[in-house]
Amino acid sequence: MTIATAFEAMDSWDTIDGANWQLGPWSQWVKASPGRNLSLAIPLLPNTGGSLESCSAGAYDVYWKNLANSLASYGLKSAYLRLGWEHDGDWFLWGSPQGSGKEAHFAGCFRRVVNAMRLVQPANQWKFVWNPGLDGWKTTAWFDATWPGDAFVDVVGVDMYDQSWVANTYPYPTSCDAACRLARQKTAQTFQFGRLNALRDFAVAHGKPMAFPEWGVIIRSDGHGGGDNPNFIQKMHEFIADPRNNVVFHSYFDVSSRGTHDHRITDPTYQDNPGGPTNMPNAAELFRQLFGDL
Repeated sequence: MTIATAFEAMDSWDTIDGANWQLGPWSQWVKASPGRNLSLAIPLLPNTGGSLESCSAGAYDVYWKNLANSLASYGLKSAYLRLGWEHDGDWFLWGSPQGSGKEAHFAGCFRRVVNAMRLVQPANQWKFVWNPGLDGWKTTAWFDATWPGDAFVDVVGVDMYDQSWVANTYPYPTSCDAACRLARQKTAQTFQFGRLNALRDFAVAHGKPMAFPEWGVIIRSDGHGGGDNPNFIQKMHEFIADPRNNVVFHSYFDVSSRGTHDHRITDPTYQDNPGGPTNMPNAAELFRQLFGDL
């Protein structure tokens, strides 16, 4: 393993701008073996409030400078920084979904963060990741509306899970047999990978590599996940392994969380819910064959 994925807490600016309890252990992990690096999700706003418009005007520059200094002090000088990840949805305060009127402010905030961090720590070599998901945007015009500019983005990331709200996909009907499940999985994949290819074309047009900072199979409590679906593992491997797609890193989201989202294909670890053996043994076995053990 060479990439670890972590998330800065978003309860306050004090955790967003570089919490010691977070950066200290990850710094030790990165330094313990050559070639390791950290993919760190950076909230653009805390739960206590704020706005993208204020961010783009420089109101929060002090926190971004603090973050830059914190990362530098821990030796995390080339981390992948996912600024305001999954901004295509409305589930985070920095969300700027299509038609929200926040698109330009997101792009401005992103630029402001990059400028502030580069100004105070010009010797560092962070790679800034523009990182939507696949479920929130409707047309590729939204890419341009939230794009900060080629000078401010190093990697086009995307969070991709085997979930769908498209007709004749998920949830599976009660009487759905193996052939029915496969047909619905393929319908979901046609939509998912069609969108992924559009994002890949956008990355190529801007001369940027791609990454999957989060991806995985999924069981959702609302039924909109594909579940134990090795076909999704196969398709992801094909895309990642294809040099034409220029994928620089990927991180499987091996988590079972709060009984609502289950992605885990390994044995359980502390606080997994549900625990016990993986609920997706077929996907787990194919992952091991194609990618190696987690």
